[in-house]
Amino acid sequence: MDLERAFARAMTFAPGPWWRRLLHKPAKTLIYAAALRLPLWVPFARQVSAQTFFEEEMLVVLPEESACQLFYYGVIEEDVTAFLLTYLTEGMTFIDVGAHSGYFTLLASQLVHPSGWVHA
Repeated sequence: MDLERAFARAMTFAPGPWWRRLLHKPAKTLIYAAALRLPLWVPFARQVSAQTFFEEEMLVVLPEESACQLFYYGVIEEDVTAFLLTYLTEGMTFIDVGAHSGYFTLLASQLVHPSGWVHA
């Protein structure tokens, strides 16, 4: 899979107007909008499956903001993701200090595979 092309495709609808996102992904757009407006203590908080742009499934807890972005776009922190896609290559070692949700750990494992190492 060409990850740069998949990343560009995932970001196609991110900066656009809400109505275009609504036409493209109606259910996810409504869930995303509702989840962002709820406080974290509301019983709505639940674990859902999100698919990243590099086709990995992740369990995330909505309505946490980065989880909402992963659920809707399949990407978080577009600038860091673009940096890793540009500079991380096969055979390198990647250390994910913090590894909050594991998104960058999974992305790095795709990029350094098969001879590289990822430590989180």
